[in-house]
Amino acid sequence: MTHLRPDQLSTLLAISKRTIYRALDEGWLEKVTVRGQTRVIIPQEVQTMAPGDRLLKPAEVARTFKVSVSAIYRWAAEGKLDFVKIAGHTIRILESSVKNIIADI
Repeated sequence: MTHLRPDQLSTLLAISKRTIYRALDEGWLEKVTVRGQTRVIIPQEVQTMAPGDRLLKPAEVARTFKVSVSAIYRWAAEGKLDFVKIAGHTIRILESSVKNIIADI
């Protein structure tokens, strides 16, 4: 499956439907029309996620490491955390990358 309804993708990515529609309008996400209904193409990073891997909000990861949210965005930009960029500054961190960092500590 390469596309979902906007409400299904918002549940999967733990973001609001409003953010999904904004991402579509701004070109961050691609859409297709299937039988007259809008479908959102699932980002490649999400399609290749390991089964059971979750997407975490930056604030959740920040609480885990007891650092600021801006530090999490910086770590993601530096490549220390695997993430999915949704729209603008909206990202979700792959739980497996958080576990990998914890295992290395």
